[in-house]
Amino acid sequence: MKICIDKISGRTNLIYGLYNSYKERKSNLILEKDGETIDLDFVTEEYLERAVQEKNVALLHTLSQPRQNKLIELAIWRDKKWANGKTIKVKFLGGTQFLRDKVIEKALVWTRFANINFDFIENGDAEIRISFQQGIGSWSYIGVDCLNITNQEEPTMNFGWFDQTTPDLEFSRTVLHEFGHALGCIHEHQSPAASIPWDKPAVYRYYAATQGWTQDDVDNNLFAVYDNLTISNSGFDRNSIMLYPIDPLMTGGRFSVGMNNLLSTNDIAYIKQWYPGR
Repeated sequence: MKICIDKISGRTNLIYGLYNSYKERKSNLILEKDGETIDLDFVTEEYLERAVQEKNVALLHTLSQPRQNKLIELAIWRDKKWANGKTIKVKFLGGTQFLRDKVIEKALVWTRFANINFDFIENGDAEIRISFQQGIGSWSYIGVDCLNITNQEEPTMNFGWFDQTTPDLEFSRTVLHEFGHALGCIHEHQSPAASIPWDKPAVYRYYAATQGWTQDDVDNNLFAVYDNLTISNSGFDRNSIMLYPIDPLMTGGRFSVGMNNLLSTNDIAYIKQWYPGR
C-alpha cells in the first residue's frame, strides 16, 4: 500500500503563507461558517493590507512581537483556497510523456466540478510544479501554500511511485488525492467529524513497517485533527478521495476503509460549494 505524506509548511513560513492567502483571496481570512474574523487590531490589519498592495511581505516582520503572534494565530487556521474561477498554471519538472499525460487526465477531473482551471505549461512560471522523484513519497502542499515556494525549480507536488506499469486506478487514486490537496482539501480522517477509534501504538507500528514513517509523520498525517474553526466541515465521508485506506489492524478491528479511487458524491458536492460556478 502506498499513500501520500503531507507536505507541511513550518512555522517560519506561516506569516508568508498568510500573506499569500490574503493576496489570493481576502475571504481566506474569514470564518465562512459564521462570517466572523479573528480580532485583528487596526494597525495589524493595515500592515497586512499594505504588505499585499506593496508586494512586500517584509513589512509584516516589522510589527511588534505581540502583533506578529496575532498574525501567526490567524495563519494557523486560515483558509487556503484559490480565488474562485482562477486559472492555475501547472508545470512538470521531469517525467515521461506517458506519466505527464496520465497526471493531466486525472487532474482535470476536478475541473468538471470546481470552478478552477489548470493550465499545463511547458515554459514560464507556474504555481504548481510537479516532480516524479522516487523514494520520497507522493505529496502536495495544500492550496495556496504552494505560493510559499518561490523557487521555480522546486516542486510543490511529487508523485513518488509512478512508472510505465502503474495501473490506471492507482493514477486515479493518487492524482485526485494530491490535486485535492492542491485545491485546499485536507485529509478526511483529520476531520473533527471522523472520530476514528485508532489504536495508536498499532498505527505507529504499522506505518513504521509499511512506510518507514516516524511517530511525528504519523501524528501529522493521521492524528492531528483540525478544529471546526479551521475548516468547513460537512460530516465524515468514508468514500472520500481524501481518506487514507484504514487497515482493521490500526483500529483493533473496530473500523476499516478500503482504497478510494474516485471522487465521492460528497467530494463533488463539497468542491462545487467551495468553487461554485460549474
